[in-house]
Amino acid sequence: MGPVALIQGGDGYVYRVPLFLNDGSYWGIVSTVLDLTAFNQMLLQQANSYQVQVGIREKDENSPALFGYSHLFNEEALVLDLNIKGAQWQIAVRFLDEAAGWSLWQWRLLGASLSVVFCLMLAWLLYSYRRSALFADALQDNEIYSRRIMDSVLDVIVTTDLDGTIDRINSAIATVFGYLPMQLAGQPFTLLLAPGQAEVLATLAPDEGTAVELKGRRQNGEIFAIDLSRNSTEHQGKARYVWLIRDISERKKVEQLKNDFVSTVSHELRTPLTAISGALGLAVGGALGPLNDKQQHMLTLAEQNSQRLGKLINDLLDIEKLAVNKMQFKLRLWPLVALLRQAIELNQPVALQRQVKLELHCAEQDDLWVEVDEVRLQQVMANLLANAIRYSPIGSAVVVSVELSANTVRVSVTDQGDGVAADFESRLFQKFSQADSSDRRQVAGTGLGLAICKDLLKAMGGTIGYHSATTGGACFYFTLPLATELSLE
Repeated sequence: MGPVALIQGGDGYVYRVPLFLNDGSYWGIVSTVLDLTAFNQMLLQQANSYQVQVGIREKDENSPALFGYSHLFNEEALVLDLNIKGAQWQIAVRFLDEAAGWSLWQWRLLGASLSVVFCLMLAWLLYSYRRSALFADALQDNEIYSRRIMDSVLDVIVTTDLDGTIDRINSAIATVFGYLPMQLAGQPFTLLLAPGQAEVLATLAPDEGTAVELKGRRQNGEIFAIDLSRNSTEHQGKARYVWLIRDISERKKVEQLKNDFVSTVSHELRTPLTAISGALGLAVGGALGPLNDKQQHMLTLAEQNSQRLGKLINDLLDIEKLAVNKMQFKLRLWPLVALLRQAIELNQPVALQRQVKLELHCAEQDDLWVEVDEVRLQQVMANLLANAIRYSPIGSAVVVSVELSANTVRVSVTDQGDGVAADFESRLFQKFSQADSSDRRQVAGTGLGLAICKDLLKAMGGTIGYHSATTGGACFYFTLPLATELSLE
């Protein structure tokens, strides 16, 4: 099509190629423009080297020349037809004066040579256009494939610029939030968050990719729980954010049902179990009269198991209170070493029964003060000491040590047992996790103690951890912030 005026100046000729996808559906058109001025100069230079004049036009007597000289078609010049796909052209050739003595076959040979050169140039041009079209087709296929992958993900994927303006979004947005993707293009990302949640985005941890729990807002205004994570990327030289949003509202409902069930069952069991445990204690103590050895043994076992069941119920109630932030903490300033000595004293009977020694190593550190709930800290120490005693060999020692740093103090409880298996370390502080969960395990436990310790210490500003001891046993430790001088005053 053409000629057409080019913006940069001169005239051009437009060539268009329709493109179809692999399934035969129409995709679009690739258009390219041939600069007539540049092509005309190239053709004339080639013709001058043969001492001839050349003109090319559409196969119409009234059409102007596209290239070369128009007047050749009105003179005694050699005219040949050019049949190109989608076009019918003619080429006129006339020799200059110095070449007038050429014979007719030389004229035809020269004209045919120029026609071949011209056709080869056009063929090369069309081949280049075709390669560009195939490349565009491949890009389109890749775009469609990437879009299908994004739309197959059940979680919402959103890309934004650094200011939070939405660029792209997958089709899961319709299921989770109730919006169509086209409705959110160009909108602020905070449109998907509940009021007051946008401030949390600025506090995301530097290690991007970590999920945080927030509140989302659907199109109908419903507020629901989401997990939100963010990663950085780059597109066309500009930084972008990729947000992954997961709807966790159903999971939260299940967790709430579970917590309500555990709480109800625990409270309903606690009262009758207290009565049963008290009655068994009275019977073992002789309140019902003398017992023979067999009766004494059976009632003692029953009392011990009722106490174990009571501990499990108490642990369940503690976990439930911590989960809903209903556990009350009475924080006061306490001398840490005095609390540790008290913990060892309280757990000494269990250690003596297992023939294990409890030792406290804290050289001249009686002036360390911490702001804690005394009862809850003793609960933490009771759990750690009970575990250490339970897994210690007969005749060994459990060591409680204190290490001081700039603003915190670290308390370690180290035993000389077999330690914790490497493949279990990652699950140590999860609820109901036990290294041996079979029915034949030798050491009894609920699998809740360490999880409770973790939540109790977190509420008091501390942390808990584990590493293998140099002696080969287990070393559980926790840290607490030291009280400032201002607090002590």
